[in-house]
Amino acid sequence: MKIILIGNKLDLDDTRVINKELAEVKTKEIGAINYYEISALYRINNQEPFDHITKVLVEDSKKF
Repeated sequence: MKIILIGNKLDLDDTRVINKELAEVKTKEIGAINYYEISALYRINNQEPFDHITKVLVEDSKKF
């Protein structure tokens, strides 16, 4: 199973509860392949997680 951890509400940085460093530590703890911070409201980094997981899945499918 492939997991990408995504933190939303990047546009509300001043009310952040979990900082980026903690999120990156958790990413490693759960064995996720990457961590992205996004803002759905302002459409920041919204495409990158999907591009990354698509690339990983295509690469994995070539192994079979």
